[in-house]
Amino acid sequence: MKKIILILLPFLFIFSQTLCQLPLNDFVADWLYTPYKLGGTNKSGIDCSAFVQKMALDVFCVTIPRTTVTQMRSLVVVKSKDSMKAGDLIFFKSKSSPTGYHVGCYLWNNQFIHAAGRKAGVIISDLEGRSIYVIRRIVSLNTLTK
Repeated sequence: MKKIILILLPFLFIFSQTLCQLPLNDFVADWLYTPYKLGGTNKSGIDCSAFVQKMALDVFCVTIPRTTVTQMRSLVVVKSKDSMKAGDLIFFKSKSSPTGYHVGCYLWNNQFIHAAGRKAGVIISDLEGRSIYVIRRIVSLNTLTK
């Protein structure tokens, strides 16, 4: 029995790696227009921090904390808007959020995706005119080798 498990381990690792490396474009297409639900974590309803947590796992194979505050504290700092890359997390101060912050994921061309709220759900928005509080990068083996 131990021999079978040892032989299968490399294949399980390869299989698990391919499961979590969904291209960002595919992830965006799959989750766009999902309803918003405070505290929600799935396709029937998701909030902003759960949305980026799911994205980090599915796209970058990285588990990040659940709340905006803990996400902000635990990820790598991006020094300026000019150095943002697709997949970076963008945090905003928010009076309507229970934590005081909102988070989204930078895509490209000044666009980001986020679980915007009850009326809109998961949408793509423009960064123009928005005041970014901080930017954080999800660091994984993939991002280190690119």
